[in-house]
Amino acid sequence: MCNITKILKRYVATDIDTTNKLLGAAAIVVNKTGILYSGAAGKIDFPSDAPRFSLDTFGWIASMSKLITAVAVLQFVDQGILGLGEDLRPIVPELDGLEIIRGWHDDGLTPKVEKNVLPVTLRQLLSHTSGMTYDLLPGYPDLARYNEYINRTDNTFSFTKSGFLSVLTSAPGEAWSYGPGVDWVGQLIERISGKTLDVYLRERIFVPLGMETTVFFPEVPPSARAHETVLPLRMEDGLLGPMNAPMPAVQEFKSGGAGLSSTASDYARFLRALLAGELLGERMMELLFTSCVDDGESIRERLSSWAPGFCKQFDEGTPMGQALGGVVTLRDIRGKRRARSMAWGGASNSQWWIDRKTGVACVLFVNQWPWGDEVVGRLWDELERAVYKDISLGGNGGSRFGRAKL
Repeated sequence: MCNITKILKRYVATDIDTTNKLLGAAAIVVNKTGILYSGAAGKIDFPSDAPRFSLDTFGWIASMSKLITAVAVLQFVDQGILGLGEDLRPIVPELDGLEIIRGWHDDGLTPKVEKNVLPVTLRQLLSHTSGMTYDLLPGYPDLARYNEYINRTDNTFSFTKSGFLSVLTSAPGEAWSYGPGVDWVGQLIERISGKTLDVYLRERIFVPLGMETTVFFPEVPPSARAHETVLPLRMEDGLLGPMNAPMPAVQEFKSGGAGLSSTASDYARFLRALLAGELLGERMMELLFTSCVDDGESIRERLSSWAPGFCKQFDEGTPMGQALGGVVTLRDIRGKRRARSMAWGGASNSQWWIDRKTGVACVLFVNQWPWGDEVVGRLWDELERAVYKDISLGGNGGSRFGRAKL
């Protein structure tokens, strides 16, 4: 699969000109037994002598945290401890008494707000149908106006309890809206396990899989300190520039939805174990990949407006849904993933997909701002097409790849 290495190199800057380039990128493709392909290109910082970008380059993975948290809580469901349709308000009282913004009164000054009386379920939190919405996303004018009306100061990037608990934009179960539901699933895990989320994930997932450099920011493991990448900003002219990371210096609220930092190597270990059925039983795997939302057009429209680069992986007209771990494609994409494949990514533009029918998964690790970078989108599309071309030439789920254990 040497052509994929060439793809990575083509997308990273080789000199001071960063126009429509990335500083660095790494990719790993796995099946259930190990690595099918791995490679990296570029560097971790702007100076010409900066260390090379590698499979162990360390950075914020943002919403790639969600799949890990989803798998962790589904282990409770697998064990019969928790139900997907169970009302979680008695376990997480902060979810009780939430209000819903329904527009504004005729005077134009007073919001129409009603108290939510419906259950809040695990299925809703995982599938973004709880009514919770990330408050910094565009396209929700009533939410933005209401937060200004009440002089709300904390927001999503505060990583505080109040920052992840704004007014609902719809009643639970009423509509799809991307929000902090999985962040509250992290709190659910804490309440059930009696352990902090970082301790629980470390004991149940990270240590067993050898994920030694996956932690909640701002922690940086000693082994990762020389491998930490910067977060470049894509400017209007296509050039990259330095920026301050949007996360706070302290993560007051351990965010199961966006709080982790990791490496390509660690995340590939997780994807391989998930494919192999080592983390969830078959019934839970089926549920993880089953769409809970039929309104795929609404999902596509929202994602296209927020993150156009992310949507390049989906051919125009491909029906989509929202499953418990990410968005799913509901039919095969020619030359790419099969139907019921699942994918998601993070605000820092790292992304993953899992194709159970073909038996492969991939993680693309970059660190780039803002979300939905068009350059990353083109790289992701070209990378995926090259993976499936190589699989089709090799047959039997990629027999031409050199196998290696993670």
